[in-house]
Amino acid sequence: MPTYGAEHQKFYCQSDSPLLRSLGGLMKTGISLIEGLKRALVRNAGHLDPKKYIRYKILDEFTEADGSTRLYVSRGSVFSTPCGWPIPHDAPYKAQLNWLIVAILEAGLYDKWTADLMRETQHRSQRRQRQRQSADSQGQPESREIHEDGLPALTINHTQGAFIIFLLGLAIATLVFSTELL
Repeated sequence: MPTYGAEHQKFYCQSDSPLLRSLGGLMKTGISLIEGLKRALVRNAGHLDPKKYIRYKILDEFTEADGSTRLYVSRGSVFSTPCGWPIPHDAPYKAQLNWLIVAILEAGLYDKWTADLMRETQHRSQRRQRQRQSADSQGQPESREIHEDGLPALTINHTQGAFIIFLLGLAIATLVFSTELL
């Protein structure tokens, strides 16, 4: 559990329920998400963090080439992760901001954006895994030309057309400016 989870641990340890007290005794705070997920794989332990962040990191770093993973994210939540926007108390745009936030949530845009992000992350992770497997099977080191997102690094050949158009525009501007001076 991250360091901010110490309050949850304290709450569980002070509970009247013996189950919650024992759960609070098992919790350890200060572990990063990646370290916690690695520990979950090795020691059969669990890790608490915001649910969507856990799903994102599992898809990004713990997913096999076929899309499978050995990690499971529960359906329920131990604690919710509210957010706050620091705005002045009597700000004139507060009502509009509240309306926009509610409209985005009710329209399902937040869930849609999250689902799109997760799908893209899964595809990118699977592509990276396949590239690693093909490089390992061929005995070649991974190509340094392609970045994490799968796009090739730009070279002079990619930018040559834009550079020529820039030079052409510069020449025309110089010609027009010199004719105005005469």
